[in-house]
Amino acid sequence: MNVIEIRAGSVDTNSLVLRVANLAVKLGDDGYNASTLEYEQAFVFSVLESKGVVYLANNGKYDVGFVLLEEMVRGRVVQLGLAYTVPEMRRKGIFEILTRRAIEDAKVHGFGKMVAHVAADGKSRKGLLKFGFEENKGKLTIGNEVPDLVLDLEKSR
Repeated sequence: MNVIEIRAGSVDTNSLVLRVANLAVKLGDDGYNASTLEYEQAFVFSVLESKGVVYLANNGKYDVGFVLLEEMVRGRVVQLGLAYTVPEMRRKGIFEILTRRAIEDAKVHGFGKMVAHVAADGKSRKGLLKFGFEENKGKLTIGNEVPDLVLDLEKSR
């Protein structure tokens, strides 16, 4: 599995963002609100411009998934954002590979905490708990936001 890290100013950022946006549009097939390619491209660009990173997985034939990582509090808190894996590649460890890479990069860059907003009964929640995320229970707030899960990156170094 090839994982491509996309940062603002990366080589060929525009075409990579388009690839991620194409996958994001497929989210509509999973019962999420339908969206347009232009909207998803703008969203991915906004993540990159706010010092975010996109991790894109490719199986050698086509793009199979992505995870967005977004800086929330300068140098301290990063959010594991939108994630998607194409249906035919689910349950093959794509989310785990991308998430593990995002966690390791956040540690290397000195972030103290990683947060996530996830559905109470979602598979993503179960997966993130395996990585060491804990229920937030309102302990950490970021502006008006209260994330569902928190990972203490300093503890897990």
